[in-house]
Amino acid sequence: MNFGLITEGVSEHNIIKYLVARFFRDDDPSFSSYVPKLTNGKQADTGGWHKVLEACESDDLETYLIENEYLIIQIDTDVSQTSPFNVSHRMIGSDGNEIDKPIEKLHEEVIEALRSRIPTAIWDSYKEKIHFAICIHSIECWLLPAVISDRHKSAINNCILKLNSALRQKNLLTISANNKNNPQSIKAYHNVLSFYKKQKAIKDASLNNYGFQKFIESLELIDTRTSN
Repeated sequence: MNFGLITEGVSEHNIIKYLVARFFRDDDPSFSSYVPKLTNGKQADTGGWHKVLEACESDDLETYLIENEYLIIQIDTDVSQTSPFNVSHRMIGSDGNEIDKPIEKLHEEVIEALRSRIPTAIWDSYKEKIHFAICIHSIECWLLPAVISDRHKSAINNCILKLNSALRQKNLLTISANNKNNPQSIKAYHNVLSFYKKQKAIKDASLNNYGFQKFIESLELIDTRTSN
């Protein structure tokens, strides 16, 4: 079982890789990093959400899909309003006033924004191999249930601040918001992810964030297909 990964950065790559590896621990999955490129575990080129969008539009996408059984495309929604992403967090309600868009609708529209960038021939040929990891609003929100037990474990805003606050209370290393890839931050991510050792722990945690839950549901589909 092998997975190609397109993610915003190396920290997102490491989190997705860890979750998938633990979810399919009995299948010993392997991974290939495409966006960003990694060399010895370090980011070798530029990353970011715009690079994820570019990867979806690239002809190289078909190569990634041929080389792997599955391709995971990860993106955060925190700046999805920004051009050329262009998926707003807001909408007009039934009373004519602007309101926050329901998370389910935001998730659906972000997937459509990615899917619409994938060349039609590639999507039609390989869509069952493509899995989306839509992080609402950042991948750090997926980590909150590992260290938070109150209502904040379902937060979708300022998640890295909430995560760091909980880590300080537990006397654990924190993540630098300005450099998520320095040695301390890498170790802090590792410490948090260690709470997600078993598939059940991952499934339980995913119920606190819609994007996380939908991603895990997509992995369950893979699990069902490979078991049959």
